Amino acid sequence: MLQRKFSEEEIKEAIFGSYAHGAPGPDGLSFLFYQTFWEVIKKDFMAMVRDFEDGKLDIHRLNFALIVLIPKEVNAKDMKNFRPISLSNCAIKIFTKAMTNRFSPISHRMISPNQTAFIKGRYILESVVLAHEVI
Repeated sequence: MLQRKFSEEEIKEAIFGSYAHGAPGPDGLSFLFYQTFWEVIKKDFMAMVRDFEDGKLDIHRLNFALIVLIPKEVNAKDMKNFRPISLSNCAIKIFTKAMTNRFSPISHRMISPNQTAFIKGRYILESVVLAHEVI
């Protein structure tokens, strides 16, 4: 299941299941672009997906990000008044979302029940409560 090639439908689901109006990454292409022009670009994008799956794609051209400082308040001057965000290219986000969508239904069988953070339906505070009870 995890090793089979991605279908066009899985990639489309990853694209259309993403927030369209988020900030684009360094390449300037947002999810709104991918959603709006999917019918035009899908053949080329799927060719890129195939190259990715076959290990032929130089992902270093896609897998980088810009770190941008967002002010927490108007006229911010001190570093403590800025929040850094990382802007990644949507193409790499599409790959990771498609993989996540495929893995999520079986993740509860593959990942230990002791892993409580970053798993849908599990909560990091469960570990805090358990640690408190043990002490």
